[in-house]
Parts: sequence; structure tokens; C-alpha cells
Amino acid sequence: MTQPRSITQHLYQQLRAELISCKLRPGSRLRTSELSKRFGTSLSAVREALSRLVSEQLVHADPQRGFRAAPMSSEDLYELTETAMGIEAMCIRSALAHGDHDWETRLCDARDAVLKAPLNTKKEPKRISPSFAKAHHAFHEALISACSNARTLALRQLHQDQSERYRQLCIPYAPNDSLRSGYDEITAAAISRNADLTIKLVAEQFSRNVDRFAEALDSEQTVRFWIEEETAKGNANLATVS
Repeated sequence: MTQPRSITQHLYQQLRAELISCKLRPGSRLRTSELSKRFGTSLSAVREALSRLVSEQLVHADPQRGFRAAPMSSEDLYELTETAMGIEAMCIRSALAHGDHDWETRLCDARDAVLKAPLNTKKEPKRISPSFAKAHHAFHEALISACSNARTLALRQLHQDQSERYRQLCIPYAPNDSLRSGYDEITAAAISRNADLTIKLVAEQFSRNVDRFAEALDSEQTVRFWIEEETAKGNANLATVS
């Protein structure tokens, strides 16, 4: 019996989200039988979903060992960032060449939003707040939003998803105002259509971030997996209740 496409698509989207958010631990084995039971789908649907994720480099396939969540390392992070920045540069050049007044307005609004967003939350002062992370992402989306090359944008999205795994995995400790640097300068350079300077400033911001992520990856104390945190919180809640 053929698995309905809607169910297979839902499974693919769910697994993809869990891989990007690191709820599926990097490097962990993805057993098709367990996933089939968990999601109530056929083995063929699981294999199809995982095969699609292999093409996106979120899953690794080994004929002898089956499927695994793509591993993560500081070496891979630097290689990924180098490639992503090359693609980002192409998007920036296209955006600056085609950007109009509405694009400038979007960029300025996004800059204002990220500068106003709180760096951390009262509950978790050592972690960058989701609102700041969201505003940072929105700023860079606004910057390249006038890019006219659909293929370059598709490549950028592929690398964005892989980069997001590192952002989700690493919990930057003690965020400070240095994280706010660069936005005014990038905006001014972009609006003046200085592509070389805009790319240079974005690359510097990328470099600061990747160094922070790499430091977190190399320190067991600053690396967390959301699923482990959620489990720990659940156990703490149960202990409180009992």
C-alpha cells in the first residue's frame, strides 16, 4: 500500500525541523523502525523522508550502517561559513543592484528592530534571547531581499538551514553589547550601494559569530541539546510534584 504523499511530506518536515533544532542529536543513528513506530508511518515513508534529507546534507547515509543525523564540528562550521559567505556575497551584490526605496525601508526597519531587541531574557540571562536571534535573522533576510537570482537564493537557504543547526546547538554564554555591532554600518553601506564594504562588514559579523560558536562547540560546558534540556526540565518538574 502506497503511503499518502501528505503523510510522507509531514514526516519529512517534522524530521527536518528536529534535525535543524538539534532535537535529533548530531551524529546519532536514525533507526527507520523506531521512527516508523514513533510517527505511525510505513518504513518506506521513513526511508523516503530520510533520503530527501540526505540530499540536503542534514542526514548522512551509509550502506552498512543506515542513516545518521549529520555530525557537527568546528572544522565543518568554518568550512560551512566560508561557503555560506561566498553565496551571501553574491546575494548582497544582486540586492544592492536591484534594491528600491521599499527595500531600503525594510532594511532600516529590520536594523531598528534588531538594535531594540533584548539580548537575553530574565529567565535565562546567559542565553541569547529568541527575539534577538529572530531579529538578527530578519535583518539579514531584509538585506538580501532584493536579490533577483532565484538559484543563488536557493543555495543560500540550503546553507542557512545547516548554519541554523549550529546556532541552535551552541548556547552563547554571557551575551554582551558587542553582539549589536555592525548593523548600523552594514545598513549605511548597503543603502549607499557600496557592495564591497557591505560584504566586508557582513563577513566580519559572520566571523565573530562563527568564532563564538566554535568556542562553544569545543567546550562541553557550553554545548547543550534541546532534547536533553527538555528532559531535564521534565524530570525536575516531576520531582517537584512528587
